[in-house]
Amino acid sequence: SYAGHAVGTVINGNARYLAAGNFSANFNFASRSGNMSITNFDGLTMSGSVASTNGRDYSSTLDITGKADLAGRAQGSFFSGNGDATRETGGQFTVASKPGTSGNYAAIGVFVGKKQ
Repeated sequence: SYAGHAVGTVINGNARYLAAGNFSANFNFASRSGNMSITNFDGLTMSGSVASTNGRDYSSTLDITGKADLAGRAQGSFFSGNGDATRETGGQFTVASKPGTSGNYAAIGVFVGKKQ
């Protein structure tokens, strides 16, 4: 399991600002799958299953709660350090109003986490 933080830029209507939240993930290296979540980011919770084809890089489609009609994606990788090949993880995420909705919301940011 991994825990850390997320930070990003938000465009909400005519407002532009920075937001931060918490990042957490669990990953099973044998099955190359797991889940991730970003919570308390501008009132949103983003979560989804992650999958990897090479055991290092992963991606996710994020379900968003806290604001209607949003969709999200995330991509990340595991990083080595101090003799541990999977000591940390990090990546990027995007959130935007779904096509065809009247919303005007978008966010892009990064997340980082350290093995617990």
